[in-house]
Amino acid sequence: MRFRIGIVIAFVCALGSAQALAQDDAEGDTLDAWPTPGSSNIAPKYKATLEKPANVEWSLGAELGFLAVASHVIQLGNDGTRFDYRNDGGQDVLFPFFRLSTELKFKG
Repeated sequence: MRFRIGIVIAFVCALGSAQALAQDDAEGDTLDAWPTPGSSNIAPKYKATLEKPANVEWSLGAELGFLAVASHVIQLGNDGTRFDYRNDGGQDVLFPFFRLSTELKFKG
């Protein structure tokens, strides 16, 4: 039951973010605002950074979600009873997961 509620919550959150992305800005981009082919809206002070690639690149990432136990079975001895922690031991729940990561790439 908890797994189904988690799926429904994730689905509703995904729909909400998709609708927010689909809405136009208040300014409303028009075709006239886009640069013509061969021209650019990049400021001259930033054009120099495009001509020479950076020696070091840094990025930050975040992951958010849920984890579920796929299988967790134990048997003590050859003749022992098999115990399924997932079905019989209460591990059929979703565990929240959050991870921050950073990457530093050097040229070459």
